[in-house]
Amino acid sequence: MLLKMVANADDDTMSTSFSGIEAPHTAACANRLALAKHLGIPPDQVPLPKLLHMIEWDSENQEELLLIARQTGACLFSDIASFFRQELQETIDNLKENPALSVEVLAPIIAAGNAMTDRGFCLTHKRRCQLSSAKKHTGGTSCVPFSKRGVGLGLKDPATIFSLAFIGLRLLLEEPDVTQENVTGADISLFERFLAPRYHFEVMELESTLLGWPCARRRQFVRMRHRVKVLAEISPLARFSRIFQRGCTFDWRQFFFADRPQFANKLTISHELDKELEWAQGRPGSGGFNQDPVSLDDPLCFRKVLTSSEEWFRTVYANQWPDSVFQLNQNPDTSFETHSAGQVLATVIRNTHLLYWDVKDRWMSGTELLCTQGFPCYPPMRSSYPIKLLELIGSCGSCGAAKVENTW
Repeated sequence: MLLKMVANADDDTMSTSFSGIEAPHTAACANRLALAKHLGIPPDQVPLPKLLHMIEWDSENQEELLLIARQTGACLFSDIASFFRQELQETIDNLKENPALSVEVLAPIIAAGNAMTDRGFCLTHKRRCQLSSAKKHTGGTSCVPFSKRGVGLGLKDPATIFSLAFIGLRLLLEEPDVTQENVTGADISLFERFLAPRYHFEVMELESTLLGWPCARRRQFVRMRHRVKVLAEISPLARFSRIFQRGCTFDWRQFFFADRPQFANKLTISHELDKELEWAQGRPGSGGFNQDPVSLDDPLCFRKVLTSSEEWFRTVYANQWPDSVFQLNQNPDTSFETHSAGQVLATVIRNTHLLYWDVKDRWMSGTELLCTQGFPCYPPMRSSYPIKLLELIGSCGSCGAAKVENTW
């Protein structure tokens, strides 16, 4: 069966949307390496999935994705709403000001198949390019309308426009296999309304801790298989996924590895902690602003470059929850205080800021933060990867203060 998977991998294609720094493609490439290792064959004998296009709105994430795009030739588009037909763009702009009407106005046009175009401006090739239908599409949609930390507007949120664009493109491209991700409890009524006639639906929740990973990330996944292009499944994925449950043999503390001397020149950013200090001290509100540079030789160096509010939050957290990691942009006196003790790291959100551990008296570096989300940035792991694979999955390593979002 595994050898058959290798044989069929040669023409595997994928596309993504709202994937942050391309966790889906990174995971697919890493899985191919694991498959080669398991079978005892050279990694280059397991073809990597061909990435056709990506859609990502965040400008900093786009810089990361361009590294992948230049290696693979994949198209990169910035705004999924730009794929609404030109004659609808004025309507889209008006709906962004009055999003409560988005579904009422756009639903009939999407249902009629007159809403979308398959061409848009490509950041990779600096011209208008055409979307291609991949065998698999993986995409997140905004969690703000449904997240506990969002405003809770549901389908009246401005982000609904982008969800409708996502749906419209699926109707246009009709990929055989689609995976959509969001927070648990997210409303999928729009997806069912438009896509259920063409796709078999399965809704499930996955939690990374159940797979032996010490970082919480419970998410809802909607699996869609085309009713004509894909054979019916033998067993629901939710039942199949239970096979992979395993106990966790380590905890989040082991992700704080950047200060090990043997890793100083082997991190994705050389001497990364020095650069973290330099960045923090350069902030106008820093306790070390306009003073002599702090050094890692000073055991209190990371404290000295915190702002007054960060230092206050650090003190409260450290006193109330010793030996834990906490977010220094979350007030411990509010309901949104965030700290992680025990074995499992709390869910990493987009606005993570500084994750501080009082025992090591420093915050987590960008490389370490990426590792908590399963990106293959751990130095001993990277040293075993073939160069070709590193070129494709290594782009995430150029993150300084990494912005991790929509990781899978």
